Amino acid sequence: MTFLNAIADASFIDRRRPLVRISGRVIGWVVVVLSVLLLIALFAAGLPSVLVAGSGGHGGNFAVAIAGWALLIVAQLGMLVGAWQMTRGLERGRRTLLQALAVSVVFSLIYNLGVANLGQFVLQLVVRTILYYLVAVSSERSEI
Repeated sequence: MTFLNAIADASFIDRRRPLVRISGRVIGWVVVVLSVLLLIALFAAGLPSVLVAGSGGHGGNFAVAIAGWALLIVAQLGMLVGAWQMTRGLERGRRTLLQALAVSVVFSLIYNLGVANLGQFVLQLVVRTILYYLVAVSSERSEI
């Protein structure tokens, strides 16, 4: 079993008695909206931050920032695809979304190291952890 499969199985979370009951379709729509907003933010605010990191008057590293930015876009698109599949009731959407959330944490760390902004990474880590839990405990119609 690979690392991403272990992350997607989320066997360490008890899905029979979750703290919050939420439909897979509902959390799918929430993540679709958040993914679109985050993609817009990556282009509207993330790209200028990367360019500032490359200007020389900033403590960031341009090569790390641009690599992290590009990887973060790929992870965000993976989250969007997985969330869209969840809105259609497909189980593979949950797996895709959980895997994309896991790698997006690493890519976010790379990006934030490049732009020298680790405070933002902590906030992103908290948000992604909450999303991971909600996606992992969400139930499909067949499970209710």
